[in-house]
Amino acid sequence: MRKIFLSVAVLLFTHGAVNGETSDVPSEYDESVPAYELEEEYEEWEVRMEMERAKRQELRNYRDALSMPVQYDVGVSWRGMPPFVNPANPSLSVSRLRFGPLLDLGVGMELGTVDDFDTKIDRLVDDFDDLEERAEEWEELNWEDIWDDAANLQEFFDEVDETLDDLEGYLIDLDDFSADANSLIEDISEEAYAKLGVKAAFPLTPFAVRSDTLGGTFSISGGAALEARMIVESSGEAFPQLPEELRSDLDGDGIGDYTRFEFDESGEDDSPVIIYTGDDGKEHEIGIEPTDEAGVAVQGGVIRHAGLGFSRPLRHHDNLHVNAGVNLNYYYVSLVRAGVLFDYEDDDLEDVAEDEFDNRKTSQDFGVDLGITAVTDYFSLGGVIRNINEPSFKYPDTSDSRFFQKNPQARRGGDEWTMERQYTLQGAVHTACRNWILSASGDLNSVTDSTGDQYQWLAAMGSYEPKTFLNWVPTPRLGVRHNLKGEELTYLSAGLSFFRIIHIDASTTLDRTSFDGTKYPRGAELKLSAGWRF
Repeated sequence: MRKIFLSVAVLLFTHGAVNGETSDVPSEYDESVPAYELEEEYEEWEVRMEMERAKRQELRNYRDALSMPVQYDVGVSWRGMPPFVNPANPSLSVSRLRFGPLLDLGVGMELGTVDDFDTKIDRLVDDFDDLEERAEEWEELNWEDIWDDAANLQEFFDEVDETLDDLEGYLIDLDDFSADANSLIEDISEEAYAKLGVKAAFPLTPFAVRSDTLGGTFSISGGAALEARMIVESSGEAFPQLPEELRSDLDGDGIGDYTRFEFDESGEDDSPVIIYTGDDGKEHEIGIEPTDEAGVAVQGGVIRHAGLGFSRPLRHHDNLHVNAGVNLNYYYVSLVRAGVLFDYEDDDLEDVAEDEFDNRKTSQDFGVDLGITAVTDYFSLGGVIRNINEPSFKYPDTSDSRFFQKNPQARRGGDEWTMERQYTLQGAVHTACRNWILSASGDLNSVTDSTGDQYQWLAAMGSYEPKTFLNWVPTPRLGVRHNLKGEELTYLSAGLSFFRIIHIDASTTLDRTSFDGTKYPRGAELKLSAGWRF
């Protein structure tokens, strides 16, 4: 039985190899060889095979490490669309054919400083409703009715004085409301905004295949991103203030009997207005309806991307691997820039908003990225130049828009959006098998997205990947990134990977803002990926 076992073992391990190199095996069984010598030879061979298996596992771990380039968290935006953080990374993989995940989706939202704006808006809405109710009480007011109802002349004058006092109080409250509303809208336009970002990669991308003939790796990528920014804009007073001459009368002897109150019948809802005669002898109107100065603006776009890349090794010395790569990206971009003033009636506002926000411009262009990466047993270092040729895309024409005629400052970024050239450095330190990884990246210059916001990120991330059977232990990671430009927000992120198939990451800002009496982070993101890791 022992002879049979030894013979089977010899057959099984005759072809054991590391990188194609066969190992010595025990000599063939020979009845002339004493059994104890054959047993010693087998034990020595078994030790050598165990050492070779360890070397083979070490090499496999190292190659696995090369095939898993460090990922840097750059948020949910068009910047994060290229599937490879560095165009040189695909050639680090030792596999001939690799696919991306079935699902790769990210959603994020960011808010401006909106501390207690909701409370102030609610108070203004209540004040507005109160002013309308008080105005409607005087809908039928005229001095002839007061004269007819008066029992005597004294009663008539008393009723006139009381009515004028009420009207003066109304005008003072109306002026205070306009001042508060204008101040609030000015604060909102400077500090408050709402921004949405959605990013998704095409299923099974990035797809990469190695060509031994060309000595490099081809990659195909694709995806889409949406980003939109909404903000209130005002270039003047959103609500009309009382003229200085009328305000002087209110502060002095009163408005006098030359002021009359009636309803402006030009609006469908009979909006109440004050009709008064000024020092110029002309009649003027003061209402509680918005002016044509303030409104809501939306800017952003949908960026579709398809890319073809090629990367290859430049140098290999011991455990130092230097690779370079280039990506040719095709961008199909639909940009939106729209604005609606507050002065429309409710029925008209819906139609105007629908027409305005459907105003978009689609254009296309190509971009080129270059990258280089150096990887060793314990660290990696790389650099990327994105959009070397700086592709550009046009915003829709807004010359006929009443909103942009009144608020030209709402055109963030001019008539075109350019994907500006950006330089980024990347690095990481890690164990030989990459159980522990600490990575970082930094942009050397800022760029502007389609909403007009500027970004220049500094990011760092740490992760631990246990080597366990079936990888049943989740892989944790923590990260932080800070924007050196724009709102200068700092995001903290945390994530888990399950079975190397499902990857979930969540991010939140350190900055908070209050809404409805509760503190919320100004920004939050959620990313989900499911499928094979590239």
